[in-house]
Amino acid sequence: MCYEMIGKLGKILLKVKFFIILLSFFILNFFAEESRGGSPEQELNRLDHSVNRHELWLLKRMSQDQIDSLSPSLRRLYKKRLKIKRELERLSEAYLLKQDLLHLLNNLPGTGESKEAGLISLTIVERLETLRKKYTMLRPAALHNIFINVGLKKEGFCWHWTRDLLQALQTIPLKHFQLQWVTAKEGTWGEHNALAISPFLGREIQESDLSQGLLIDGWRNSGQPFWIKISKDHYPWHLGQWQGN
Repeated sequence: MCYEMIGKLGKILLKVKFFIILLSFFILNFFAEESRGGSPEQELNRLDHSVNRHELWLLKRMSQDQIDSLSPSLRRLYKKRLKIKRELERLSEAYLLKQDLLHLLNNLPGTGESKEAGLISLTIVERLETLRKKYTMLRPAALHNIFINVGLKKEGFCWHWTRDLLQALQTIPLKHFQLQWVTAKEGTWGEHNALAISPFLGREIQESDLSQGLLIDGWRNSGQPFWIKISKDHYPWHLGQWQGN
């Protein structure tokens, strides 16, 4: 009887031991995967340390049209490094825009305001990149307008940028900020359209409220993120109306 109980206990202990070993394996594997991930900064740092000094020099100084001279392995690393750097630039721009949005608020921003400002800023930065590719923008933006007028391009006017940015942002349920189409020099050859973001006022925005807002101008730098306090911009901005379909 005693031997039977000892035998059963031994089997149970073996199962428990096996379970602990299995659980430890999954935990260690999980943390190993986590350590291989991390932020874009960490990923870029790991990539730079995976090559020798000469190879790193090549990766940092080669331009996109020179990468054919690299070995296949270095070409892959170059493309990976370029992708990470672009992600870092995008996150940096979104962070700076988020901070400027939060500065519009009179009160100390809480978690809700910070989260909303972050979602707005990241949506804008990502959407600008998408639209820049969609319009195949030329620089300067005025040259792109000429190409549209002669039929060589289809979209990329300032009102196209404003329309498409607003469409993307209107999917966000806003509680602390509000969006407004603004226009300068309406009806003239120099008419300009852009997006204004203001603190939520609980009512329709008025002309006098525009100075509190932040201007988002997708067209001005051919899709490179550009924003400025409306009160500091040289354009005479007024409330505008939605244009296009």
